[in-house]
Amino acid sequence: MTSSQAFMLLSYFFLFCSVHLPLLDRTTPDFSSFSTVDEWLEAIKMGLYKENFANESFTTFELVSQMTMEDIFRVGVTLVGHQKKILNSIQSMRAQMNQITSVEV
Repeated sequence: MTSSQAFMLLSYFFLFCSVHLPLLDRTTPDFSSFSTVDEWLEAIKMGLYKENFANESFTTFELVSQMTMEDIFRVGVTLVGHQKKILNSIQSMRAQMNQITSVEV
């Protein structure tokens, strides 16, 4: 392998390993830092569903935290990856809400 081929191979490796894919972002935002459901949806890169959530009256964290997969589908989230991303964030939200409730008791 020539040095130019090795450089090209290394360049491809860094390109593909360093690309940030928002849908695969595993960080869990602290939902308490958001004042609205719209802000939360933007933070998890699902802002395109803001109107859907509002139209179905999922406008508070209390309501969103109770959503099921059926609810997510009903609000118009049909892409499986988006459904999983939203559901995972809701599950994290529930856990954070439980921690807050435990601390307050």
